[in-house]
Amino acid sequence: MRISRTPILVALFAFLISCENDNLPPKPDFIVSPMSGSVETVFLFDASPSVDWQGNKGNILYRWDWENDGNFDTGFSSNRVVNHQFSEKGEYTVVLEIIDRFFQMASARKIVVVSDGTGPDINYGELFDQRDGQTYRTVKIGEQWWMAENLNYGRMIPGMADQLDNRIAEKYCIGDSERACDQFGGLYQWDEAMNYTQNYRTGLCPQGWHVPSDGEIMQLEEFLGVNEGLRDFGWRGPGAATKLERGGSTGFNAIYHGYRRHDGEFHSWNTLYVWWSSTEYDYNAAVYRAIEPFSTTIHRNNWYKKSGYSIRCIKDE
Repeated sequence: MRISRTPILVALFAFLISCENDNLPPKPDFIVSPMSGSVETVFLFDASPSVDWQGNKGNILYRWDWENDGNFDTGFSSNRVVNHQFSEKGEYTVVLEIIDRFFQMASARKIVVVSDGTGPDINYGELFDQRDGQTYRTVKIGEQWWMAENLNYGRMIPGMADQLDNRIAEKYCIGDSERACDQFGGLYQWDEAMNYTQNYRTGLCPQGWHVPSDGEIMQLEEFLGVNEGLRDFGWRGPGAATKLERGGSTGFNAIYHGYRRHDGEFHSWNTLYVWWSSTEYDYNAAVYRAIEPFSTTIHRNNWYKKSGYSIRCIKDE
């Protein structure tokens, strides 16, 4: 009698897949409500979006570190929802760590902004990028919704190489370090930022968002009080740049991490923040904005498209 091996092989394959799934670490995620507040605010932290690949969330335990100092403020617990009130103003990186029944651990982080209750309220939100699973903080400034951090989408390539129209999103990272992109976002040549299409409204931004035009940045500047010389090239709007800095009153949170020059060198670490507009100046150049810690004004100008600048996406109207 001839015995078919097919059922045996199928069963063995299913067993191996099952073992592989058993070894997958859990995927942590959580919701913060609200994302910003004051020392009077009781924040809700909900870890329900966390995933146990074995399909049973009851097997996951959760613990929290409110200040990202490595000392967890709660022990492991099955409680997915906790409340916390911060006693001092500041920007807190909250860490959720989870562990499954196989003792595999993973962690996730989110930023919570706490004021002392006397300054202007900042309206933060969240943007989930379905392309790579990243979540960005967003902020409403005037009537516009902006990303409150730089876009970090694509595959890192060396700073000395040009980004190419190859259907693969590419980015530069300061010092050719992926960790720098995790902290500061990517840097993009203008054509890459525009995704090599005539659809300048979207570029590399997630669905529903786009690379801001020169005019849209002017709208932001007007809200910041830039009136005289708004359409001029050069440094304009005394006092406006400080509102865009990290810790400034708008929540835009610009960090002076520098840029990539058109010759491939990284430059101006800790002394400059530069981001693209979608507005083309001529065949070789596009319009950008820059701020620096030594000036309170915003610089509007045009420069080589081959330069690598940050992208701050703005929400479609």
